[in-house]
Amino acid sequence: METLTHWKKLTNPNYIGAYSLQPGEERCVEIISVGQEKVKGSDGKDSLCTVAKLKNEKPFVLNRTNCKTLTRISGTPFIEKWNGLKVIVYAEKVKAFGDIVDALRIKPAQPIFPELNPESPKWVGAIECLRKGETTIEAIEKSYKISAANKTLIKNILNTPS
Repeated sequence: METLTHWKKLTNPNYIGAYSLQPGEERCVEIISVGQEKVKGSDGKDSLCTVAKLKNEKPFVLNRTNCKTLTRISGTPFIEKWNGLKVIVYAEKVKAFGDIVDALRIKPAQPIFPELNPESPKWVGAIECLRKGETTIEAIEKSYKISAANKTLIKNILNTPS
């Protein structure tokens, strides 16, 4: 499949936006923290915005719609409780500023990840890929839940000569 580059990706490289996704793509992201910061708009002016810092991604400027979705998903309006929350983002066409534009939105339900543990059918394959350097635990966590005990087990297995 051909990878396409949205022109806005070239003009606003500091934040993730709808332009960061390929057509039809959905991406699971993890929120590290949420706070306010100055963001330079397309008009060159600074605005105080609500921004989510994401794990292994650029920050995400949150609008009211996405904050309301995060409140529903998390069950709380308190931004400190959003830390560690994993959500799926996608692009949606919306009416804004008298035009139809692409907006980055959050799916209204948290992603459900299967548990990766020694009983899982993917366990052996995951260990092999980690051993070969083909993936990382962080990459696996984009698709699976891994308990702290199983992360320790994986690290012990990887540190043991095969």
